[in-house]
Amino acid sequence: MAKQKYWNGSDWIQISPSMQEFLDHLANNVLHTAYTTCATAVGTTAKVASLTGFTLVTGSRVTIKFTNANTASAPTLNINNTGAKAIWLNGTQVGSGGWEAGAVIEFVYDGTRYNAINDAGIGRLCNLETTNKNNLVAAVNELFTNVSSGKIQVAAAITDKGVNANGSDTFSQLASKIGQIATGKKWASGITSSSATTMAFRLGSSGTSTVSRPFITVSGLDFIPNFIIASTNGETGWGSITVFRRDGFGTLSMIRDIHISDTHWSSTSSGEIAGFRSDVGNAYVDGTGFRLPFKSPNINNIQWVAFE
Repeated sequence: MAKQKYWNGSDWIQISPSMQEFLDHLANNVLHTAYTTCATAVGTTAKVASLTGFTLVTGSRVTIKFTNANTASAPTLNINNTGAKAIWLNGTQVGSGGWEAGAVIEFVYDGTRYNAINDAGIGRLCNLETTNKNNLVAAVNELFTNVSSGKIQVAAAITDKGVNANGSDTFSQLASKIGQIATGKKWASGITSSSATTMAFRLGSSGTSTVSRPFITVSGLDFIPNFIIASTNGETGWGSITVFRRDGFGTLSMIRDIHISDTHWSSTSSGEIAGFRSDVGNAYVDGTGFRLPFKSPNINNIQWVAFE
C-alpha cells in the first residue's frame, strides 16, 4: 500500500500504510462501537451516561442500554456532560413510558436533539390513534384495555335487555346474544286454579272499601303485565272470561275486571265493574307475578294469558 500525503497546514506529511490502517480502525471503532449504559432512575428527567472517546457533533451515533424504564414526562439525555438534549422518536418527543427496563436504543444526534432509531416498518408512532404515542407496547395495551372495557359495557347493555352476557364473552358470543334480545312485547301463559278461600280486596272506587272474593295467583313472570285474561272451560256447565287491565296513575294502580258468563244457549255479561287496587291490599301485579280476585272459588284449569 502506497504512502499517503496529508496537508498539516504548513507542510505535507506522509503517513505509512500501517499508521493509516490504525487510524481507519479507530474511526471504525468510533462509528460502530459507541455503546454505553444509563442507570438513571425511572422518574428522573435528566438521563446521564458516560462514554469514553465520544464527541457530540451533528450526526453522532450512540447506542445506550437503559437499566431502568422511564416515567419522566419529557426525558433528556446527557452524555459526557455535553448538555441535556431532548429525546425524540419518529417525530415526537418521548414521554412517560418511552422505554422499558433493559431497552437498548440507538440514537442519532441532529444538532438539537437525540433521535431514536426505529424500525421503519412499524410506522410513525405519532400517528397512532391511542393516547400513548411513544411506546408501541403501551399503545397496544391501551387498545386492549379499551376493547375490554367496551365489551363489558356491551355485555351490561345486553343483560339489561334480559339476555345474560359477560364481558369475557367473545365478540361472536356477544353478537349471538344481541340476536336473542326480544324486540316486541313480552307475554306468558299457563293454567291455574282459583282459591277455596276468600280475601279482602280494596276497591278502587272508594277510599277504604273492600270486597271479599276468591282469587288466582301466578308467579314466575319476568315482566309487569298490563293485560291479563283468565278463562274457564265450562267444566260446571258454564264458561267465563275475565279481563284485567292495569292502569298506572302515580302510586295508584287500577285493575278493571270484565266478567262474561256463558250458559249452553245464552250468555250474560256483568260489564265493567269497579276496579281493584293492586298497589295496596291483597291484590298485586308486579314483575314476578300477580294475585287477582276471581268470580268463583275452586275452579280448576283456569287458562291465563298475560301481556306486557
